[in-house]
Amino acid sequence: MRKRFCFMMIVGLVLVNVALADNIANKVQETFNDCLKKDAKACYSFAFYNHIGFGIAKDYKKAAEYYQKACDMGILLGCDKIGMMYELGEGFQKDYKKAIRIYEKTCSLKDEAGCFALGRLYAEGQGVEKNISTAKKYFQKSCDYGEQDACDKVKTLDNTQNDEDFMKELEADMQKCENGNTTMCNAIVKAADLACSFQHDYACYVVGVVYSSENRDIQNYHKAKEYFQKACDMKFAPACFNLGSSYALGKGVRQNLSNAMEYFGKACDYGLQQGCNNYKMIRGKLNIR
Repeated sequence: MRKRFCFMMIVGLVLVNVALADNIANKVQETFNDCLKKDAKACYSFAFYNHIGFGIAKDYKKAAEYYQKACDMGILLGCDKIGMMYELGEGFQKDYKKAIRIYEKTCSLKDEAGCFALGRLYAEGQGVEKNISTAKKYFQKSCDYGEQDACDKVKTLDNTQNDEDFMKELEADMQKCENGNTTMCNAIVKAADLACSFQHDYACYVVGVVYSSENRDIQNYHKAKEYFQKACDMKFAPACFNLGSSYALGKGVRQNLSNAMEYFGKACDYGLQQGCNNYKMIRGKLNIR
């Protein structure tokens, strides 16, 4: 009886999945038919289905073709998607110049996504020379056109332009976080993560510190390591030191004294004496001469 019940359950699940697949396939076909009738939104949706492989085999070339149709019919996000595909090398050879030309055109038409993409590229120095002032200009345009994430980035850039005040503010908030204020911890992560995305070494370090805190509601040693690594790559000595400690103690990583010694050595090279001391200590434990 039990075997029969299990068999019927399996058959039922298979039938449900088949019906679901049929519904999705029908939806994709209907969208394609609507696109043929010059429905711009349908063309965009059909392009997106091809782009991600929803109910149809993933096909970047077809995605680009129908994003272009949507773009030509006034869907600016379709134009932006083509720019993104050039940026990522999806269906095309990676070409930042073409991506930027597309974003510049859509941004000039007051498209928040195109302006945001330009802000991101200038902030990260991808395909263009890094220029925070230009990044801020495009983020501000995106914000003015309705993109809240762009408004947040403008605010963060304003804050980080005066590093001393920004660091003092983070330090004061960190004290509240360490005292168990989880709401403050989350607020710090949100603000500092944005600054970290603009290659602010101390901000990346602070996010790592929050995730490695004793506050169980936010503690995440794996994420802490990720942010310490970002700051260490920017030659921020305390972050390298904390990575060394993570490897020495096995927090968020498998314990590895050789790696610990490497990161303590980097902390030492970047000017932190405690890194030098720990480097020597582990070197002695490993009997390295």
